[in-house]
Amino acid sequence: CCCCCRRLPVLHRAMSHAAGSGDPTVSNPDEQFEVFDQQNQSLGRTARRADVHAQGLFHRSVQVLVFNKNREMLLQKRSAGKDVAPSTWDLSCSEHLQPGESYAAAAQRGLREELGITDLSAATLKQVVPFFLQSNHYPAVHVTDNEFVEIFRVYYDGPLQADGVEVESTVWMEWQKLLEDIQASAHKYAPWVSDSLQRARDQSPFL
Repeated sequence: CCCCCRRLPVLHRAMSHAAGSGDPTVSNPDEQFEVFDQQNQSLGRTARRADVHAQGLFHRSVQVLVFNKNREMLLQKRSAGKDVAPSTWDLSCSEHLQPGESYAAAAQRGLREELGITDLSAATLKQVVPFFLQSNHYPAVHVTDNEFVEIFRVYYDGPLQADGVEVESTVWMEWQKLLEDIQASAHKYAPWVSDSLQRARDQSPFL
């Protein structure tokens, strides 16, 4: 990112492959997402990831901002195999909810699966932004993403073992420098990063 970043090692494992494809992928098109109405109320059914994104169906995801004692925020670089915003810098953790899963449970699962953070209880997660609709359209890959998102914050200074399939690399970045870099080089960041951080900053005095 910049001179104020501290890069961390990434634990790589064998990449998965989509059925019938020779290219590595991190997105399973058949993964089931729970579908919601415009008020974030469950419709009592699920749909394939590919159909949810192709049709712009409402679904849920959670975002987690991980800070250390130096007030640096952890960023992850999205894998080149991502269908949306590949090889861009993302928030510390972003995770789709599984059917019937709570936002807090999904946050814990995402931290564990993406970053190898296993020693955090639900009590250490603080919701900083209640659910809101975050919509993005990516015509190049035929994706319309309508997500009801909650944002959590957590403090963590322990070891990281980032998933080398989902995550290309990770870095700690000082908060103010991060905001300045997003303004100066927005193209390096996933499209939702600026919006999410602004919402978190508006809601939380810490930020």
